[in-house]
Amino acid sequence: MSYAIDQVKARINLSSIVSKKVALKRKTTGEYLGLCPFHSEKSPSFNVSDNKGFYHCFGCGAHGDVFSYLMETEYLKFPEALERLAQEAGIELPKHTEVQKKQQDIRDILIEIHEAAANYYTQKLFSPEGKQALNYLKKRGLKNEIIAEYRLGFTPPNHYELYDLLKKKFDENQIISSKILLKGDYGMYNPLKNRVIFPIFNKSGKIVAFGGRLIEKGEPKYLNSPETLIFKKSETLYGLNFAKKEALKSKQIIVVEGYMDVIALANNEIYNSVAPLGTSISTEHIKSLWKIVDIPTLCLDADNAGRAATSRLASEILPFIKADKTLNFASLTGGKDPDEVILNKGREFFNSIINHPIPLSELLFTSLLKMHTVKTPENVTTLRKNLELLAKKIIDKDLQKSYSSYFKNKVYEILSSKKKLNINKELLNSKHNIQSILNEQENNILTILAAIINHPEIISDDEIYYELHDIEIRSNFLDKIREYILNLKGYINYENEPCRKSLRQTLEEQFNFKLNDSMFDTFAKSEASSEEAKEGIIRIFKLNNLIIIQEQIKTASQLLMERQDEETYNKLSYLKQIEEILKTELNILN
Repeated sequence: MSYAIDQVKARINLSSIVSKKVALKRKTTGEYLGLCPFHSEKSPSFNVSDNKGFYHCFGCGAHGDVFSYLMETEYLKFPEALERLAQEAGIELPKHTEVQKKQQDIRDILIEIHEAAANYYTQKLFSPEGKQALNYLKKRGLKNEIIAEYRLGFTPPNHYELYDLLKKKFDENQIISSKILLKGDYGMYNPLKNRVIFPIFNKSGKIVAFGGRLIEKGEPKYLNSPETLIFKKSETLYGLNFAKKEALKSKQIIVVEGYMDVIALANNEIYNSVAPLGTSISTEHIKSLWKIVDIPTLCLDADNAGRAATSRLASEILPFIKADKTLNFASLTGGKDPDEVILNKGREFFNSIINHPIPLSELLFTSLLKMHTVKTPENVTTLRKNLELLAKKIIDKDLQKSYSSYFKNKVYEILSSKKKLNINKELLNSKHNIQSILNEQENNILTILAAIINHPEIISDDEIYYELHDIEIRSNFLDKIREYILNLKGYINYENEPCRKSLRQTLEEQFNFKLNDSMFDTFAKSEASSEEAKEGIIRIFKLNNLIIIQEQIKTASQLLMERQDEETYNKLSYLKQIEEILKTELNILN
């Protein structure tokens, strides 16, 4: 085998492989220079030497030979890179051992079976049996070319037809090994029957498994093929075969939750997304993506499960990050998933979210800050200790020190800017006095809290719960009421009137104030309906967000005058876009 490797190196010029993707400029005989494919740069620092047989980037330190280049850029294992280069060089590789040959033969047969099944599923999608499945895909807005490119299909309830088709070419043991059909007490059956089918490709573009979505009510809604010799869920990212080329070009890859998200983005001409299969996104997935881009962007759904997965991965990835290998996070607004965001706000809005991600350091800090109060020295000490524990997870010592300094500075900023207002019961009971000392944001918060006290069942709504949880409240008094209300979620049944009155009475007694309904808008009063209160609260949240965005626009505008740089200009444009969306939703004229 070593002879074959030497022959490949002797017959193939490294520059001929690199130049397929990188524009190389000849320096001297056998020496070339180009823009590095492993990091973004404007001035070329990527050196390719046919004479020495290696490449080296003086910008990022990437270094290797023709095999490592192909493995890094094409996401291949060494045997695959060797086989491809040997074929290009016209070199016959040594035969596999009998065991290796047998294993490869089995793999080849399994891929053939999956290819045959995929063709069958595609045919069924466009048959009368697949009408409902095709209508589902059309209702999702999928274009014909996307359906064809991703080879979507349909499994009818009758599985004997597929079995009979496969039996013409493959024996029963081979079919069982593929796990496309499983053997039960009453014969063979298809675990994905009556589902829209999503073929799952390996990185080389071969179909190795299938995912299925029910088109009628039932559970589980999504189901993947069992693992086989050619399919391991933990090692597979859906869509990578499609995303790799665009990701290498754009230096960006988006990690979403599922295959429908990948397809929905491709349907909107966003081709650099991937998704895990039946498992949460893991550190191993991210490490594999680092071979393609330096900073993948995690874009999970804006729900409880998505937030939990984001926080978990942010902590777990810390031991593996480097100065040039880290992770960004997209915070979805305008919809719970990428498809919904694009449907509601458009493709450009989604791209703005992706192009203005939250860095790992910022996400870790804000996530931990939400779990702590900073009202006492004890609170601050606990927060600092927990932040330091996060920083210590980082193995790279220089980066660990940078994170530690960043966290310390952020805590200092919070403590420096935290100027709490002292609102006592007399001020709360006097509309004139409250308005004289509260700014517009604090008055909005007071109205929100009054509406929830009068309609506590609203706190069970996740959108309102998380908006209330995340909103900044500078008043100690109002912050305590907010904290009390949030802690009640899930513990009290608010549907009946006695419970509602009991909560209001408890709060008035505990915090020593009397709630005066005449102070507030109609939606916040006790006689308003729950739906009216919810609509009013959501509008107030949006108004509050608008105030924050307008403050950020003011800051960014001043910064742009000083710096005159593209990054600040893009940030300002993004903020103005958000402002316009909020104004439209609130029906506010310019």
